[in-house]
Amino acid sequence: MQDSDQRDRPDAKRDPSAGPLAELTRHLAAQRAATPQLARMDQGAALDPQLTGYFRDTWSRVRARGQLRQSLQRVPENAGPLNSSHLLHRALTVMEQASPAYLREFLAYADALAWLEGIAPAQGAPVKDGRAAAPRKAGKAKGRKP
Repeated sequence: MQDSDQRDRPDAKRDPSAGPLAELTRHLAAQRAATPQLARMDQGAALDPQLTGYFRDTWSRVRARGQLRQSLQRVPENAGPLNSSHLLHRALTVMEQASPAYLREFLAYADALAWLEGIAPAQGAPVKDGRAAAPRKAGKAKGRKP
């Protein structure tokens, strides 16, 4: 009963070597010592730069193809020649045919911009009652009738 009372009280001092996190830490340390590859990585062994570059290039190619397929899925079946989804997919397809490396760089840049847009606070009109304030229409000033 005393142990459960100590767990319920936030100011109770606990033995740090007796918790589940300490047990997990001990287990991971034992595994690291038993596995030579992990022990070498802890000693600061660097990864092969050529292998890292290969995987980076492969991932960027796979990612570009996936985004190209995704852009095709967004094109409606009966899209006209000026449909924005159709135009975007066509531009990406032409870019891939002309320069696949440029397409990969372009998509990486667009991803970075989308990420930045997602983390930046909204820069717009102040929100009132859950709706953005509507801009005022410019028009003639109405005067009084005499």
